[in-house]
Formats: sequence, C-alpha cells, structure tokens
Amino acid sequence: MHGRAMKFTTWAAAIAIIVLPLEGALLALNSAHPSCPDGERIRMPPPFSFNGGYSYVTGLPELKQVADLIGEGDRSPLVICENDRQMGPAHSLHRDIEERGRGRFSHWSTDLLFSTSDNSDPNTNGRSYLAIRTDRP
Repeated sequence: MHGRAMKFTTWAAAIAIIVLPLEGALLALNSAHPSCPDGERIRMPPPFSFNGGYSYVTGLPELKQVADLIGEGDRSPLVICENDRQMGPAHSLHRDIEERGRGRFSHWSTDLLFSTSDNSDPNTNGRSYLAIRTDRP
C-alpha cells in the first residue's frame, strides 16, 4: 500500500478500535436494562421527595392494595422505568436503595421508594419515570 491507501487503512482501524467497544457497551447496557414491559402505565411526575442517600419517594396511594407487605416482600407487580428502560432490582431493601441506589426500588404501602440508574437526582436529571403495573393488560 502507498500513501493515501495506507492513511485510510490506519484511520479505519483507529475508528474501529474506538467504535466496536462502544457498540459492545451499548449492547450490554441494553441487556442489563431491558425495555419497559407491557402493562398499565402510571406516570411518576416530579417533584420527588428526597429520602436520604440515593433514595427518593413518590406516593402511589391508588396502588396500596398490590404493594409489598411484611411476609410478602415480592407481591408488588410494579416495574419502574427510566426513559423507557427498566430499572431494578425490584423489592429492594430500603437501606440498599438509600446506600447503593443504581435503580433499586421498593413499592411499599402507599409509597414507591426508588433510586435513579446513575444515582442522580430525578428532579433535575431530565429523565422521565413510569411505574408499570404488569399484572394488568
């Protein structure tokens, strides 16, 4: 190869070295946080109340009858989505939501305690949040 062809090959290789790992990372991210499932969509509008650490809370009194209970810690059918990406794990301990965050959430009584995927403030990060009730069509 000469001059121009060699420069093109070098640039193409450099771009591939940068782009391919990014594509792999995006694929892994989409696998780790799948799209929102079907079900009744309940918009979660801000403002959200700060609950300590990475934890925020919003009220869902209309869904109290399906919330987790003592002895039934995985009863709630809710899935939380951030910008159309599922978060979790669901049914997390409140301490883990506060201390570890990263999308953990818990539907307890009339409240939904949650953290954002990157532990940012959901009131200012510009993302939208939905609760999806998966036990209804």
